[in-house]
Amino acid sequence: MITFVFITPIPSGGILGYVFLVFGLSFLAPTTIVTNAYLGYSLFLAFAYLNPEFEMLILFVIPVKVRWLAVVVWVFAVLGIIQGSLGVKLQIAAAAANIILFFGRDIWSSAGYRTRRVRQVVRVAQTPSFRHQCTICKKTDISNPELDFRYCSKCVGHHCYCSDHIFNHEHLTS
Repeated sequence: MITFVFITPIPSGGILGYVFLVFGLSFLAPTTIVTNAYLGYSLFLAFAYLNPEFEMLILFVIPVKVRWLAVVVWVFAVLGIIQGSLGVKLQIAAAAANIILFFGRDIWSSAGYRTRRVRQVVRVAQTPSFRHQCTICKKTDISNPELDFRYCSKCVGHHCYCSDHIFNHEHLTS
């Protein structure tokens, strides 16, 4: 009952034809046939975004994850934008706008999360983590692997000292 909205006729007299202009792209490219295929593509891309691990059987035999079929749809969309007419480009843009309208915030925030996560991993990888650091000379088990590190039982708290300073340091009381 509602699907007639997605088939936009070119106005051919009467007020009803002009009302349908609001729902389609035919007013920007009136000589192009407007189809709802790209709307179907956007629905498929929405499904692929929500269920990327879902497997479909091509020819009832070959299992393919939906994420790879979505990549194929995006490739054809890019080719349509490059080679298509103005009407095709507008229909693809409307389908992409559909995806961006509903999933843009999620895509943007997940991209930001990934960027922050990559920065954190790089930061952790660049700063070598050490287990022991001498309280006096600041040597670590990474910078000086030949040294032995010990903790002083007379100092308050957990203070580590290298083998050069474990026996000749002032005990910390606070």
